[in-house]
Amino acid sequence: MFPGCWDIAGGHVEDGESVTDALRREIHEETGWQLSRVLRLVTAMCWEAGGRRRLELDYAVEASGDLERPRQDPSEHVAWRWIDAAQLPLLLERRDPVDKAVHDIVELALTGEAQWPG
Repeated sequence: MFPGCWDIAGGHVEDGESVTDALRREIHEETGWQLSRVLRLVTAMCWEAGGRRRLELDYAVEASGDLERPRQDPSEHVAWRWIDAAQLPLLLERRDPVDKAVHDIVELALTGEAQWPG
């Protein structure tokens, strides 16, 4: 949906699916990994794209599988990497100064803080 941008594994909830079931499905579809445990909700935000309003919930989770070789669709992803606090500035490189969403979500996940819509 957003070419040339960093992204976080995730997606949407299907009809009749719980949020946990959606996390399990999306993590597996996007990486091949299995959801082991939901740690906590990190952010909840509303945004609009393609004329649709969306509610985004971002969770910190534990996953299992080959964590060094995620299965990714090459037409959608050109690279991947684990980010720690020292590497957070990488998520801001070549971005518009207001384009901080992925950076801010990762920062909140790493610090253990949470952000709610205000």
